[in-house]
Amino acid sequence: RLVCLQGRSGFAAQLFAASRSGGGGSAGATEARRQAAALAPVLAEYAPAMQRFGTQIVGRLTEKLAARLVRYTATEVFGARPNPGEGAIQTQTDGRMKANF
Repeated sequence: RLVCLQGRSGFAAQLFAASRSGGGGSAGATEARRQAAALAPVLAEYAPAMQRFGTQIVGRLTEKLAARLVRYTATEVFGARPNPGEGAIQTQTDGRMKANF
């Protein structure tokens, strides 16, 4: 049975519900329910911070992917290879602009 708990994350609520469910089971299952019940308040307390951290990680990975896509596109369009040491736009021997990132 799943108990709806005010202010707890869904995962913590499921852990709490699993720990409160009755019924028979092995000693290992009983121990697992006891540990889940002990972890539920901790998870509920830190869930918002963990979600913000996860959002920051996804955001940073998205930025990196976008930068790589722009770099690849510039390389394909302008025929230039990125050179991180140079920041100015230069011309190549054939007159095309050289894109440096």
